[in-house]
Amino acid sequence: LELRVIMNDSSLVLAAIVSSRYNVPFKAEILEWVKRVGMMSETVDQWMVVQALWAHLEVVFTGGDIAKQLPQETKRFAQVNREWTLMMATAADNPEVL
Repeated sequence: LELRVIMNDSSLVLAAIVSSRYNVPFKAEILEWVKRVGMMSETVDQWMVVQALWAHLEVVFTGGDIAKQLPQETKRFAQVNREWTLMMATAADNPEVL
Protein backbone atom coordinates (compact mmCIF):
# COMPACT_ATOMS: atom_id res chain seq x y z
CA LEU A 1 0.00 0.00 0.00
CA GLU A 2 2.85 2.39 0.78
CA LEU A 3 4.25 1.78 -2.70
CA ARG A 4 0.92 2.75 -4.26
CA VAL A 5 0.93 6.04 -2.32
CA ILE A 6 4.48 6.81 -3.46
CA MET A 7 3.64 6.02 -7.09
CA ASN A 8 0.48 8.14 -6.96
CA ASP A 9 2.45 11.03 -5.47
CA SER A 10 5.12 10.62 -8.14
CA SER A 11 2.47 10.63 -10.86
CA LEU A 12 1.01 13.87 -9.51
CA VAL A 13 4.43 15.51 -9.35
CA LEU A 14 5.23 14.38 -12.89
CA ALA A 15 1.88 15.68 -14.14
CA ALA A 16 2.68 19.08 -12.64
CA ILE A 17 6.14 19.07 -14.22
CA VAL A 18 4.74 18.04 -17.62
CA SER A 19 2.29 20.94 -17.54
CA SER A 20 5.01 23.46 -16.69
CA ARG A 21 6.15 25.77 -19.46
CA TYR A 22 9.70 25.57 -18.10
CA ASN A 23 10.17 21.87 -18.84
CA VAL A 24 11.23 22.23 -22.48
CA PRO A 25 14.92 21.29 -22.01
CA PHE A 26 13.90 18.21 -20.02
CA LYS A 27 10.72 17.22 -21.87
CA ALA A 28 12.01 13.89 -23.27
CA GLU A 29 13.36 12.76 -19.90
CA ILE A 30 10.19 13.81 -18.10
CA LEU A 31 8.01 11.90 -20.56
CA GLU A 32 10.23 8.84 -20.09
CA TRP A 33 9.65 9.03 -16.33
CA VAL A 34 5.91 9.40 -16.87
CA LYS A 35 6.03 6.22 -18.95
CA ARG A 36 8.12 4.35 -16.34
CA VAL A 37 5.91 5.31 -13.41
CA GLY A 38 2.82 4.37 -15.44
CA MET A 39 4.26 0.95 -16.25
CA MET A 40 5.24 0.38 -12.62
CA SER A 41 1.77 1.37 -11.49
CA GLU A 42 0.14 -1.00 -13.97
CA THR A 43 2.44 -3.82 -12.90
CA VAL A 44 1.67 -3.36 -9.21
CA ASP A 45 -2.06 -3.11 -9.98
CA GLN A 46 -1.92 -6.40 -11.89
CA TRP A 47 0.05 -8.05 -9.09
CA MET A 48 -2.63 -7.01 -6.63
CA VAL A 49 -5.39 -8.44 -8.84
CA VAL A 50 -3.50 -11.72 -9.24
CA GLN A 51 -2.84 -11.95 -5.51
CA ALA A 52 -6.53 -11.48 -4.73
CA LEU A 53 -7.50 -14.19 -7.21
CA TRP A 54 -4.64 -16.38 -6.00
CA ALA A 55 -5.99 -16.33 -2.47
CA HIS A 56 -9.20 -17.95 -3.73
CA LEU A 57 -7.29 -20.60 -5.68
CA GLU A 58 -5.12 -21.47 -2.69
CA VAL A 59 -8.20 -22.34 -0.67
CA VAL A 60 -9.41 -24.64 -3.45
CA PHE A 61 -6.12 -26.43 -4.08
CA THR A 62 -4.60 -26.69 -0.60
CA GLY A 63 -7.14 -28.95 0.93
CA GLY A 64 -10.57 -30.40 0.74
CA ASP A 65 -12.40 -32.51 -1.79
CA ILE A 66 -11.44 -30.57 -4.90
CA ALA A 67 -7.73 -31.08 -4.27
CA LYS A 68 -8.37 -34.82 -3.92
CA GLN A 69 -10.57 -34.96 -7.01
CA LEU A 70 -8.06 -33.08 -9.18
CA PRO A 71 -4.65 -34.43 -8.17
CA GLN A 72 -2.83 -33.38 -11.37
CA GLU A 73 -4.22 -29.86 -11.24
CA THR A 74 -3.37 -29.67 -7.53
CA LYS A 75 0.20 -30.73 -8.25
CA ARG A 76 0.48 -28.16 -11.05
CA PHE A 77 -0.97 -25.46 -8.81
CA ALA A 78 1.59 -26.30 -6.12
CA GLN A 79 4.41 -25.88 -8.66
CA VAL A 80 3.08 -22.57 -9.98
CA ASN A 81 2.41 -21.43 -6.42
CA ARG A 82 6.07 -21.99 -5.51
CA GLU A 83 7.17 -20.00 -8.56
CA TRP A 84 4.73 -17.17 -7.81
CA THR A 85 5.76 -17.06 -4.15
CA LEU A 86 9.44 -16.92 -5.10
CA MET A 87 8.81 -14.16 -7.64
CA MET A 88 6.87 -12.06 -5.14
CA ALA A 89 9.51 -12.64 -2.44
CA THR A 90 12.20 -11.53 -4.87
CA ALA A 91 10.21 -8.39 -5.69
CA ALA A 92 9.71 -7.67 -1.99
CA ASP A 93 13.42 -8.14 -1.24
CA ASN A 94 14.52 -5.98 -4.16
CA PRO A 95 12.55 -2.73 -4.37
CA GLU A 96 14.39 -1.87 -7.58
CA VAL A 97 12.86 -4.89 -9.33
CA LEU A 98 10.42 -2.58 -11.09
